[in-house]
Amino acid sequence: MKSQKLYEADDKLIVLIRDNYNVLQSLGSFGINLGFGDKTVNEVCEAQGVDTYTFLAIVNLVINGYKAFDDFSRLSIPTIMHYLHASHEYYLDFQLPFIRKELVEALDEKDNLARLILKLYDEYAEEIKKHMKYEEKFLFPYVESLLDKQPLPNYDIDTFSKH
Repeated sequence: MKSQKLYEADDKLIVLIRDNYNVLQSLGSFGINLGFGDKTVNEVCEAQGVDTYTFLAIVNLVINGYKAFDDFSRLSIPTIMHYLHASHEYYLDFQLPFIRKELVEALDEKDNLARLILKLYDEYAEEIKKHMKYEEKFLFPYVESLLDKQPLPNYDIDTFSKH
């Protein structure tokens, strides 16, 4: 695997995008709007209310598979939650329907194998939807309750793990 640059707070955000266009989707999930010009990652994150450390941890994980964060306690749970909510919306509202549309266009629906592929995809997509909706309904409110220091009495992380 090709070793890529680990991005830092002083790097220009535009360089990060130039190096990997997939970062554009992540920007939207963080709520970062385009139009930041030649600003650094830190400048853009501060201006748009995004925790820089968490942004870089997630971007470096997505781009490079880098998991060795030096301080997990510095990760911002609210920033992660915002990212996860937006990522769920992106996959449920755009990515899953787009993939299905591309499959339909690429396959001959009269062919048995094509119908099987679509059926398997639909089942897979449904499982993803169920998983994400479960997280939205139970896990995310639980995390929010912990952040508010008022844990929900009828839910805990063991319940989520078992689910």
